[in-house]
Amino acid sequence: MTAGVVMLHYQGLAETADRLASGDLRAVVLTEALLDRIARLDPQLQAFVTVTADRALDMARRADEARANGMRLGPMHGVPIAVKDLFDIAGVANTAGMPIRSRAIATRTATVIRRLEAAGAVLEVFAAQGFDHAKAIGRMQARGAHCLTVEI
Repeated sequence: MTAGVVMLHYQGLAETADRLASGDLRAVVLTEALLDRIARLDPQLQAFVTVTADRALDMARRADEARANGMRLGPMHGVPIAVKDLFDIAGVANTAGMPIRSRAIATRTATVIRRLEAAGAVLEVFAAQGFDHAKAIGRMQARGAHCLTVEI
């Protein structure tokens, strides 16, 4: 990394939102970069139960199209985020940290998720998990990998 240049996955939320708003960065490009990072690192870290890549890319495309048409979806317009699997997203499995729920498909979307979407957020991944959660469902091997949820 060169001095003064912040890699996309280390940018703060405000800087990311500003770059997206200014057109310096597109939601699809950012989402693809973060999904690539997850695909590259998660086999070892096992920090995610479910990655909703197609859904995220669709949301990112819609965010870019809306911006191109002069619309602003909200303060998080096009910003990809990961959410813990304690929040339901209709049609997506939600383990809530319990192996017995590994096949529980949400039928509704939680209010907090609907509000994030209304603010323009791109839900890049679902079920970002911390160490205790991953240990509970038997997915995490690398110690301390829970930091990944902060870095992406």
